[in-house]
Amino acid sequence: MIKHFNVEKFRKFQNDAIDKRNCGGEIQRDILENARILQGADFVNWLERRIGSYESEGPVVVGDIEPALPVETFTAQMFKNPPEITAKAMWEIWKDMELDVACSSPVWGYIVSRLILNGQIKPYYLMVGSNGGKSDGMAEIDNALKAEGEARKKECDKCVRAFLRRLSGLYERGAKSVYENCPPARALWQYKIAEQTANNAGIAREDIIALFSEFSGIWGVLSERMASRLTIIGDENIRDGLIRFLINKDGASKYRKSQGLAALIKSIGVMTAWRALGMFSPENVEEIIDKEIIPVIPEKAAE
Repeated sequence: MIKHFNVEKFRKFQNDAIDKRNCGGEIQRDILENARILQGADFVNWLERRIGSYESEGPVVVGDIEPALPVETFTAQMFKNPPEITAKAMWEIWKDMELDVACSSPVWGYIVSRLILNGQIKPYYLMVGSNGGKSDGMAEIDNALKAEGEARKKECDKCVRAFLRRLSGLYERGAKSVYENCPPARALWQYKIAEQTANNAGIAREDIIALFSEFSGIWGVLSERMASRLTIIGDENIRDGLIRFLINKDGASKYRKSQGLAALIKSIGVMTAWRALGMFSPENVEEIIDKEIIPVIPEKAAE
């Protein structure tokens, strides 16, 4: 079994860190202060002690197989948004992960903590951009710790949530947060979906990755639907036909944004209720979307 954090201990650690009663309090400040001053093994030892402080059976780290890791030393921005060559390398390393492992928050928490342990990333990188911009994360921590009153609560909570999202994804948001928020997991899943779609729908994998990279809202919407087994995006032919449409069709521009894409998926779902779109090839689904579904979507719904 691949090594990962104790599921129950890690869940309690996350829930405690983002409990509204702890916003701006000692628990959140402790995370921020240690991410600011500790590095490498010192930070990981602190993190494992903190996770281990929560009552649950078993050790902090479970499993006996160390996960493979990329070799790069990352900048803050490289970790937040891995460049294509790095994302591809991550996919090559982890592509054979079983699906339940690849969407596990405790697994990715352990993997990212090993990157910290090895000095490949700094702990404070996990806070980068929690207030927007392109800092290395240190400015966000300083801003949160220096704030007072309600501002401290807001800024500390924002920083800690960014830390947990990048570390492993947020438990409270389930697999969606793993797919979308944890950079190594996001890289793996984007390439996994791109590989599946390329094989099923005859589109270059590189074009699909470029679509996800250029229009981040597309991945956000798709990852949310992927996290639910009750969605039409779970059907490969429909999903791949949709991706073909977004790449190939001139009229797809407004549907490459989050709101437009959500409206399109809703309309596809309405048609699928009476017409089994999953029985069609991705090429046919693409044409049905373009010729039959797009014309009936209200203009305001896609804005």
